[in-house]
Amino acid sequence: MKIKGEWTYEFLLNGFVLQGHCTEKSAEGVVHYLEIDEFDAVTKKIVDSAAGDDGSRLSGNIVFSGKNPVWVGTFVIAGKPYQFRDPFELSADLMSGTARGEFSEDGKTWVPFFDGTFTKVKPAPKK
Repeated sequence: MKIKGEWTYEFLLNGFVLQGHCTEKSAEGVVHYLEIDEFDAVTKKIVDSAAGDDGSRLSGNIVFSGKNPVWVGTFVIAGKPYQFRDPFELSADLMSGTARGEFSEDGKTWVPFFDGTFTKVKPAPKK
C-alpha cells in the first residue's frame, strides 16, 4: 500500500519539546497524527509519543548511534501492539535523509513497514 504524508514540526519550550502534525493519505483514506518529542535530561533520550485520529498510537524513544537516530518503541494498530524500529540515515548537511521502518509481533521476526524520504524546507515567511 502506498502512503503519502507530510509532517510539519515546530520547537516549543525553548527547544526541549518538538511538536509535529501529519496528514497521511492512502487508498484506505486520510489519517491525521499529532507527535510530541521531549528531551529527557535524566535518561538523555528523546521520548516520543504520537497519536492518530484512526486510534493508532506510537510510543518510544529516539536513540542515537553516531549522527544517525533510531526510533524504537511500540506501535498500536487496531488495538494490537507491535514493536517497531526505524533507523534514519541523515545527509552530511542534515537537510535530508531516508528511513526504513520495520515492525514485529514477537521481537524476533521483523518485516518491512515503510520506506521514507524526508527533506528539511525553509519555513514560509511570516505574514
